[in-house]
Amino acid sequence: MKNIFFLEKLFNQDSEKGIINFASKFSLFSLILGSFALTISLSLLEGFDSTIHKLAYKFDSNYQVSTFNKSTYEFDNNIISKINNEEQVEKIYPVINNYSLIKSDKTIKAVIIKAVTNEYLNDKFDMSFKEDNSIIISKTLKDEIINDNNKLALFSFPESDNYYNYKVNSFNVDDTYETGFSEYDENIVFIKLSTAQTIFYDGLNQVNNIELITKEVSDRAFQISLEEKLGYPFLVKSTQQIHSDKFLWIEVQKQPIPIVLGLITLVSCFVVISSLLIMIVKKFKSIGILRALGMNKSDLRLYFISYGLTLGLKGSLIGTGIGLALLYIQKFFGIVKIPNEIYFLSELPVEILPINIIIIIAVSITLTLLATIIPASISIKLDPIKAIKLKD
Repeated sequence: MKNIFFLEKLFNQDSEKGIINFASKFSLFSLILGSFALTISLSLLEGFDSTIHKLAYKFDSNYQVSTFNKSTYEFDNNIISKINNEEQVEKIYPVINNYSLIKSDKTIKAVIIKAVTNEYLNDKFDMSFKEDNSIIISKTLKDEIINDNNKLALFSFPESDNYYNYKVNSFNVDDTYETGFSEYDENIVFIKLSTAQTIFYDGLNQVNNIELITKEVSDRAFQISLEEKLGYPFLVKSTQQIHSDKFLWIEVQKQPIPIVLGLITLVSCFVVISSLLIMIVKKFKSIGILRALGMNKSDLRLYFISYGLTLGLKGSLIGTGIGLALLYIQKFFGIVKIPNEIYFLSELPVEILPINIIIIIAVSITLTLLATIIPASISIKLDPIKAIKLKD
């Protein structure tokens, strides 16, 4: 240990402190930058993945039952019993999805009418319809189309091929929802299922979609089994299939980014090697004298290992620490906004996984230790006589 302490003093003495100090600080900075970049990037990718999956499964349930041509069908006991016969099914929500226009005292906007029951609304948003003519819109839509008057006119078109024949129904905006998922917040409004059946289907018990909550979020065997029981023209699609474009977008982002940012950490290891080599070159003669006086090779090797361990630990902890501080600020305060038409979300999502942080620290320390092998090998193989004869 005394030899290690002596080597520490040697490499940090005033005569060569400037260049060695600069090399050490630059090595530390590169490790901090690599750890910081990996911490931020992995947490943001996990945030996108987790948030979009949660929102998709929460607001679209696990499975949807519709027909191949999107036609309506009667929501009768025959369909309910066939669905309930599947052990996977926990809840059934009859739904009507329809394109329509809503008009406020401010503007006219095309929206997707989603007609649901109070049970659906309570389970998803912890709210319910107050009256038959209640309509629930997002806070985003309310800010966009509503002034002081909370009334909306909904246009319905009895004939799909004749847009000149329409009916107008008055609704009261009784509540608002917010998901943070732009695809929902900017397009979907909720009305009561029975009201929609009166408006669109003359009071008949018709729907064009059934949403299912199941024990497993994705089970191909269940999907095939239910389709066979329901028969033609019914089609069962999982949320994974419905939002495949979004999930694929996330996977595409997740694959290359950690590799690219991981190269930053790898490059920082070369910086560590360079800084250690500079230290050896500057102290070449001094190391030779110490070797001639009997300093063990193991002492030199141990010094470089301890240097790499200290540098890797310090760089990874500082880098991940700064990254975590910024991530928690974003997670709780949502400071950084993003264009929702591109990223589907209005705020930069964050998901911090402890395992990722542990891996980043472990990889940084391991790579830094490996980076000390080359300088340590050079110093050990150094010929003391040649080093002593070397002119300054």
